[in-house]
Amino acid sequence: VICFSCAVQSIPTGGPPDKIGPYIKKVSPDNGTLNISKNKSIEIQFNEMIDSKNIKSSIKVYPHIVLNINSYTNTIIIKPKENWPENSIIRISVSREIKDYYGNKMNNAYNFSFSTASFMPTGKISGKIFNSDSNKISNIGLFEIIEDKYHLVCETQNDQYNQFEFDNIFKGPYLIVAIMGEIDDINNDIREYNYAISSENIVVNNNLVDFVKLNYNFPLFRKKIKS
Repeated sequence: VICFSCAVQSIPTGGPPDKIGPYIKKVSPDNGTLNISKNKSIEIQFNEMIDSKNIKSSIKVYPHIVLNINSYTNTIIIKPKENWPENSIIRISVSREIKDYYGNKMNNAYNFSFSTASFMPTGKISGKIFNSDSNKISNIGLFEIIEDKYHLVCETQNDQYNQFEFDNIFKGPYLIVAIMGEIDDINNDIREYNYAISSENIVVNNNLVDFVKLNYNFPLFRKKIKS
């Protein structure tokens, strides 16, 4: 008699309850790698098995292109459906919404930068959110100011201490906006959600920018004409 069986992935049983969220152990290629090939896969490895249900919605890439995202056990594999943009910085944002099989979210968001060219900017912006519970996740957008218009460079989220960071940033003026919701159009977002905006433009002209403080406000209601 020949018996066939297959292994089914499942969380381990027994022991104390798991109340700690997953974290990223390794990314391949390394963060900041230059000259990646046009169809290079990026592998993100976690310390434990992760729930696959909301992985695709928790990963964003800048500039926006169509991705193929697959996962197994504790690893996520990201690959462009066609090719990575040439001579560009590829930024991948991994949100705190990724969970383990016990429903624990990550304590930190992660951002990784790769280059399809032979250069990588070195600017960095760090900061902290005030007037908001650190258990509430904010989406924080970094906007480059070009000819008085705002262009979204990438997003991140606050960590468990309400701090955040952007790295590998080009020189130039920027604006940071935190939203208690999804970032779509900041002119409308600040009228729908609690929000925080950097009090003045942030100018990156060296390798480090001073700590940025963001204070939350209530939605900016638009006045209406009644008669």
